[in-house]
Amino acid sequence: MSAIRRGLLVPSLATLIAFAMLLALGTWQLQRKVWKEELIGTLTRRLTAAPVALPPPGQWASLQRGRDEFTRVKFRAEYVSGKEAVVWATGSALRDDVKGPGVFVFTLARLASGETVAVNRGFVADQKPTGATARPAPSQGAVEITGLLRWPEPKAWELTSPYDKSAQLWFVRDHLAMAQESGWGQIA
Repeated sequence: MSAIRRGLLVPSLATLIAFAMLLALGTWQLQRKVWKEELIGTLTRRLTAAPVALPPPGQWASLQRGRDEFTRVKFRAEYVSGKEAVVWATGSALRDDVKGPGVFVFTLARLASGETVAVNRGFVADQKPTGATARPAPSQGAVEITGLLRWPEPKAWELTSPYDKSAQLWFVRDHLAMAQESGWGQIA
């Protein structure tokens, strides 16, 4: 009888370890589900809210990603000629306007107070996108801009570099890195 018990010890331990792992994985999935539901609710509220005035430059340093990202804002600014960067995109299952390869066009916009903000002016389809991808010129003069507050996107682990200098093409949406690479100075 003791030989049978010893023979069952290893399979019993393996079963117990597997059960504990499955229990932990199930708990993690339930926690992740709650987090995603909260995120979807927050995004839905923020994306459907009426736009508010862009916070004044003195408050920019106190903005927080978790509290302020995806807040709809509006402001008047003038696009700065020649201050653009493009970010490569493959398409989106969630957006009807982004259905294949192309670029998002980021342009500097100067506020009446003199500060500059980086504005994503939208998507331009291109089968072989580069920094030379043809894109519409920004509007001239002061314009009313409505958009979302966004924070830089982290570089994915599989990317060796977030920017291809020879192609003048970004692979991550990081306006702060764009400003540093392009000599834009301080931007929001």
